[in-house]
Amino acid sequence: MNNLFQWGKFIGASGRELDWKIECDALSDEDWACIAQVLGPKLPPFSGLTYVPTGGAKLMTRLMDFATVRLDTLLVVDDVWTTGSSMRKVGENYAGRDWIGAVAFARGPLPDNVFAFARIG
Repeated sequence: MNNLFQWGKFIGASGRELDWKIECDALSDEDWACIAQVLGPKLPPFSGLTYVPTGGAKLMTRLMDFATVRLDTLLVVDDVWTTGSSMRKVGENYAGRDWIGAVAFARGPLPDNVFAFARIG
């Protein structure tokens, strides 16, 4: 199994060079369930869900129980927020629909509509 935190030179999804990374493949199903149980109640109401491929899939499935009916707000889920470019691209695919974001880890500042289980750095 990989370590959750890895030191070295990496290229993030944004193309930016990183000195370290968060390897979410190291998280177990129980870890993802715990993250969702802590994060889910802190989210504003939402009805639909989607995710940033492929990082947000495991967390998204565990956040489905927190969806509310009859709202037009979409929840976009990812594993790690670094610059937010991947999440913004997914959110923009739903033009005209309000969206909020949820991530397991945030490496940098978040906009008001994105919520993190943990902020690092």
